[in-house]
Amino acid sequence: MRTFVAAAVVAAGAALTFGCNSSTTTPINPLPAFTHFYTASNASTPAPQIWQFALPLSNSSSPTVTMPGNGATNVKSIAFDRFGDMVAVNNQGTGNVYITAYAPFVTSASTPIATITTGFTCCAYVVAVDPGGLVWTCSTIGACYQYPGPYSGSVSPAPSITLSDLLVRPEGLAWNAAGDLFIANEGTGGNIIRFNHPVTNGETHSAVLNTGGETIIGLAMDGAGNLYAGSHSLGHLLRFNASNQANGATPDFVDTATGSTDIYSLAIDAAGNLYAADLQNGKILVFPTVATSFSNTLAPTVVLTPPSGNPEAAAIGP
Repeated sequence: MRTFVAAAVVAAGAALTFGCNSSTTTPINPLPAFTHFYTASNASTPAPQIWQFALPLSNSSSPTVTMPGNGATNVKSIAFDRFGDMVAVNNQGTGNVYITAYAPFVTSASTPIATITTGFTCCAYVVAVDPGGLVWTCSTIGACYQYPGPYSGSVSPAPSITLSDLLVRPEGLAWNAAGDLFIANEGTGGNIIRFNHPVTNGETHSAVLNTGGETIIGLAMDGAGNLYAGSHSLGHLLRFNASNQANGATPDFVDTATGSTDIYSLAIDAAGNLYAADLQNGKILVFPTVATSFSNTLAPTVVLTPPSGNPEAAAIGP
């Protein structure tokens, strides 16, 4: 059985091991190309499903893989490590929120290689993998957690990092190239809270990025270091340029032409296209090459309707 192995830093500047292709620590080489878009149904009826679509998307794209729940229930968010392991956060309604992990190149028959019990009951709208290969999620009670690996079988690890400073219904995670962590607040007042690298247990915030009262769920960082935020309250897309992410920063752009009223997860592919899960309208919105083309009036060039359910997840994977 493949083991989902978290990264280990041996020494400053040492190579990282993010995953393995057996129970050893042999890295997968070469790394898989991330050429697919993933989303999921948050519905309990019909059974939860995760869909894979080949890139580029069009208005009429059909799934290349439809994966029944296979361990997943009410999927709110999907993420991938660099080796293509997929993680999904599940809100089952009763009992603990849990995270399921799947080996790369999912099929309709994929089942979890690991199930991580979080230790809290409600609710989680984000799962992410940090630059070191460790899994994170956030609870709407006002905290975000990093879970130590390795992840194999059914595990209930105590969080290795817990952050709560200024977090109000935290529901989005993103890292810049320096390893600084940005957390989006969906709670009253919104804003994005920055925690500088190295992020440690109980760390206090380093900066607050002002969203103008818009409450945020989805975050994404492009290759140039620009930070994008999806508005849950108004459906706008906000961008903070790479040079404008210090305390008190306000957005360089507020795109009001998205056609959405409620954006959840965001994702960016290798070509720089931005994907937004539009929950209320049941659509996936695609905005082209945002690093160079983003504006206050950028409309989506693709509006895709998934097969069923209201999508909250958006991710790019193999």
